[in-house]
Amino acid sequence: MARPRKETGKRVPTFTDGFGERMESVISRMADQNQAAEITGYSVDTLTNWKFGRSRPDFFALAELCRAANVSVDWLATGKGSESTRDSSAISSHGPGRTQQEQNGPPMLQIVDTEDLQEGAFVLIPRMEARASAGSGLIAQSENVDAFVAFQDAYLRTMGVNPRFARILPVSGDSMHPTLTDQDQVLIDTSIDHVVDNALYAVVYNESVLVKRVQLMRDGSVILSSDNKAAGYLDERVEPHELSNLHIVGRVKAHLRYM
Repeated sequence: MARPRKETGKRVPTFTDGFGERMESVISRMADQNQAAEITGYSVDTLTNWKFGRSRPDFFALAELCRAANVSVDWLATGKGSESTRDSSAISSHGPGRTQQEQNGPPMLQIVDTEDLQEGAFVLIPRMEARASAGSGLIAQSENVDAFVAFQDAYLRTMGVNPRFARILPVSGDSMHPTLTDQDQVLIDTSIDHVVDNALYAVVYNESVLVKRVQLMRDGSVILSSDNKAAGYLDERVEPHELSNLHIVGRVKAHLRYM
């Protein structure tokens, strides 16, 4: 495995040389650095900055890169577990509560090993800094974890949420009112990474993180629909040739609201 050369200068907090080496390993699975950059939506220089700890990586971009390379995001982030997702086993679950990602697909960042949880145990779900806009769209400046929220593992599963893939996003705007209001927080299951019905999804579209109802049309286009039509929010159609700019982050399964 190629080792990144040593760099001098201030690095972002929590960066380790091990992460840079693992990221180099992931990139090496691509045809070249340009392909890796194209997959993430960032430049080669930006990927180099992430690799050497000069700037914080975009979580969702790294997830896309790991997906393309068949590499576990958990391994990239921590160095623990199997590098290849093909060697990774899903959560042990054989009942109807088994979620989509447990049946097929690579895992994302794993906060705890849910296979070892005792009955009634709590898991820490990461809350991302990126604000999911329920308005006209908010540019995703950062997808870093800024806090953790405790949920009981069994409670998440009753909602059909795989604890390994649960994330919390704060909401900004009123386009989804009354379903969602400004300052709400949504619980999403990132294992549901494609549309299965006309439900709420967190999506990234043209570098904006949005929470919308997603509808699949017969002509191959996708409709991003707002609930608050009275306030003048119009549905947005994503044409088939624009679908490369649309990424499903996960399905919204619940929301948290301050009184």
